[in-house]
Amino acid sequence: MDYIYCSKCGEKNSISEDYCIECGSILRKLDKYESGDRITSFEDMFTQKHKEQLNETPLTNEIYELILDNIYETGKKSLKNKGSTALEKVADVVEAYAKWSYKSKGGELGFYSANNIKLDDRLNDSVQIATLIHELSHHLLAEIHEQILMYFWEVEKTYEIEVFVQYILSSGTVHLMNEYCAHTVEGRFIPHGYQNYGSFNSILEDLKDELDKETAFI
Repeated sequence: MDYIYCSKCGEKNSISEDYCIECGSILRKLDKYESGDRITSFEDMFTQKHKEQLNETPLTNEIYELILDNIYETGKKSLKNKGSTALEKVADVVEAYAKWSYKSKGGELGFYSANNIKLDDRLNDSVQIATLIHELSHHLLAEIHEQILMYFWEVEKTYEIEVFVQYILSSGTVHLMNEYCAHTVEGRFIPHGYQNYGSFNSILEDLKDELDKETAFI
């Protein structure tokens, strides 16, 4: 039997299901550019065939727009619009794409890991909104990269692909790009002058011995 794994909670579902049997999320069946093959180990990921596909398959504007459209439409179908306050409305959008909850420890405003967003509920509403937007940006960037790999390799989404993308986006200079992206998106939704690139600057400081000024755009 063919299966599809929920990108929100990871539950294995029959390919005939439209909604996840565990969390009720829309199941992302990318039949426009997916063959149904699956990567089930990291050894499968780095075959000679897959290396050649990465080198030889062009990522056209049309395919990139298809990927973005698929992500948008999936979220749109999952959006429940149940919130009344600004914070609740933003939380609705986040829930359409990823799981989120309040965290019980740690000093961060919030963080993202493996399709899960954690948020500090002690923050005022405006900071919670900015933090949710920031962390959702991390999730959507990961989703874009996952679907690009799915297109290159003609495979379904699996846990292995998600883990690989999470690792890449949290490593070295790519981590820097990931954090810059999230801060930049956040900055489009908060008052001008209130943006804080604190976590980006912290990563930049950690990587300062590995980067030259031109690379870091300083």
